[in-house]
Amino acid sequence: MSRSHQNTRGCDVMVLGGINTDFVMSLDRLPVPGESLKAKAFSTFPGGKGANQAVACAKMGASVSFISALGDDFFGDRLRQEMQRRGVDMSYVSTNREFPSGTAMIMVDETGQNLIAFSPGAAEHLSLTHIEGALRSLRAGDIFLAQLELGTGIVFPALTLAKQRGLTVIWNPAPAPDVAIPEEIIRSVDVIIPNETEAEAITGCRVLDLTDAERASDELRQMGFDTVIITLGKRGVLSNVGGEKVHIKGIEVDAVDATAAGDVFVGAFSSQLAKGSALFSALEFANCAAALSTTRAGAMPSIPESDEVKAALTKHQKEGGSL
Repeated sequence: MSRSHQNTRGCDVMVLGGINTDFVMSLDRLPVPGESLKAKAFSTFPGGKGANQAVACAKMGASVSFISALGDDFFGDRLRQEMQRRGVDMSYVSTNREFPSGTAMIMVDETGQNLIAFSPGAAEHLSLTHIEGALRSLRAGDIFLAQLELGTGIVFPALTLAKQRGLTVIWNPAPAPDVAIPEEIIRSVDVIIPNETEAEAITGCRVLDLTDAERASDELRQMGFDTVIITLGKRGVLSNVGGEKVHIKGIEVDAVDATAAGDVFVGAFSSQLAKGSALFSALEFANCAAALSTTRAGAMPSIPESDEVKAALTKHQKEGGSL
């Protein structure tokens, strides 16, 4: 995929991933092992990396369907309604009566940094037959987006199936993989989008600054990944396409909660490609969307509207500075 890549007809996005209820505690600071701290506030939000990314795609104007599973419980009913209300097609989200809906425990400090532990629940028990059936609804060139929260046993075969159907495959390897990535999977991925931690886990290159990120992006390309995009938090994003590296600086904001910033970036980027934007324009848009999301609490509720991102990006491009 070249930097000038542009889809001229528009296409659909299908997202495979987890969906859960986030139980969020706000604290002055994050606890250390063995320490108990009193939280300032407690809230529940719809979340899950896959669900967040699907909603971000929908809110940015793309046509989005979701592949996952929910338990036959109160949380599952609520999550299905929330996703549909936000414009995501839930036709391929099954109900599993043997396992509960997914959950996540999140602690957020006053700077917006967080600690997260999650249980995928029913979504972790999806069958490949179910996934393959969902993929048949797409046309060649449509976008298939996946993370790694459902595990390699589900995600790796799904990436291969998507590529075999001629789809554009975008992979956000989060959480960071703890196994070697097979060559077949590398060949199946058109765009890989790790953060610093995930890039380090895959390449072995420690990523502490932009120079490190460039080195890791070169290593990912040497492994066989075609288009590499490394998100760098406050430092923005680095792309490496055909050996050409571009760094887009982070946008300064008053951060409240960075929980879903990475998911917002991935979803916003995918939506823009689906709508026909060139790669670099999609990156700028996604970078701004992710920054805006950190100014609000919660995962899914923090995702900005498309018009809001456009206005903020235009303002930043004309005036610079913080939003």
